[in-house]
Amino acid sequence: MKYQRPVFLLPLALVFLLIDWNTSTTSVSNGSSSEKTSSLSCFEQLQGAENQGVQWQTENENATSNGGKKSLAYSCPKLYWEHDTHDSTCQVNSFDPRSFLSTFRGRTLVFAGDSLSAHPCKDLQDTLKGSGYDSSQVNTSYSSDPFRKGILHGCQEFENGVLICCSWLAFSNAKKERYWANIKLFSAINGIALNVLDPSDLMIWNTGLHHTSHYSGTIGDMTWLVNNTLSDWKTSKSLASVPTLWWKECYAQHFKNGHWDSWSDVQRYKTAKYKNLKRQCYDISKLSVENETGIYNEAAEPVVRSFGVPILRVHKASIPLHRQHFNAIDCTHFCLGKHGPYDHDHALMTKLIEAAIAGGNLPALPKERSEKNQFDLQHRWDLLMEHPTDSLMAKMDVCAKSKKSKRPPSWKAEKDGLPPPLKKCLRHSEKVHGGGLKS
Repeated sequence: MKYQRPVFLLPLALVFLLIDWNTSTTSVSNGSSSEKTSSLSCFEQLQGAENQGVQWQTENENATSNGGKKSLAYSCPKLYWEHDTHDSTCQVNSFDPRSFLSTFRGRTLVFAGDSLSAHPCKDLQDTLKGSGYDSSQVNTSYSSDPFRKGILHGCQEFENGVLICCSWLAFSNAKKERYWANIKLFSAINGIALNVLDPSDLMIWNTGLHHTSHYSGTIGDMTWLVNNTLSDWKTSKSLASVPTLWWKECYAQHFKNGHWDSWSDVQRYKTAKYKNLKRQCYDISKLSVENETGIYNEAAEPVVRSFGVPILRVHKASIPLHRQHFNAIDCTHFCLGKHGPYDHDHALMTKLIEAAIAGGNLPALPKERSEKNQFDLQHRWDLLMEHPTDSLMAKMDVCAKSKKSKRPPSWKAEKDGLPPPLKKCLRHSEKVHGGGLKS
């Protein structure tokens, strides 16, 4: 009997063991999406398309539009949002200017691209300034932000040694808009962004909207520009100091076919002010490509991913906001602040930056940028704005307005009263274009 009992129990033990093993195996293989998602870092999760669900609610549901035949304006009510992520530890909370400046202390943020970069950039600057966090420690020869004057580049200073710059860089390679800064951003030869930013700095870049028939451009031009720019960036990383680069999706466009491209859209824009036409931005949620990624993002993302460049996703969240545009004709640009998508996007960007720093995806500050050394603020500013030959301002034709190399009409100062980079630009414009100095 002493031997029969172990022999009888051993199969049962094996059965229980097998049941336990099978259960745990089934649990892993058939795990929920939230379990699979939680195995990813927050930095990875926040780039996933499945984590981009945003619930929007307007302050007054009945005050969504003043559009129609008698008015061009949308009322743009205040928005409230909630970002749905599967992992609660990666939750995107409301945008906090102080938290952003604390997280990003000692770094430079450059928004590069077309107007879909320029508008969020200016909105972020205005939000921080409106909260009282602007600063004036640097010595500068500019009385105001040149970007707000129509120049292609400009920076503003904020607390904790944070610099935020808006730049029309690498925004288009369409035939009617070929511009030196578009293809020389990171080129090993005369790249305008080489040795002016550190890898601890961040450049958020987008392009796409200007590659339309209106500008004699194509999707092929855009993908060439993206591939060329990223190839130069990858090559130059071992040769010079270049910033960390993130790609930002194009926002949803609420035109009838999901994007602005044709002359019919141009004619609608030009004639709607004078003719009794129906004016509206459209709900594009039923359009397949536009509801998923948008035509520009669909073309660019495979190239971006092939270079391992992180993606700041904004397209999906902006799809429901067809009544949050400035008016019923411009169905591309959104209302500012909490009346459009930008408040949410600043919060998403901040969370992504936090996750990048925590996970080592955004390098630590160099030693010279200690708080004791005021984050090397003056030197960084000079490389961006002041140095007569080596600054980003000096390397590009900063006087260009609307992609044309001439002095912008809004800049009324005399040549002798301008900072060195602008003087150089004006001399170049004068030499190349003759009457380029005329206001």
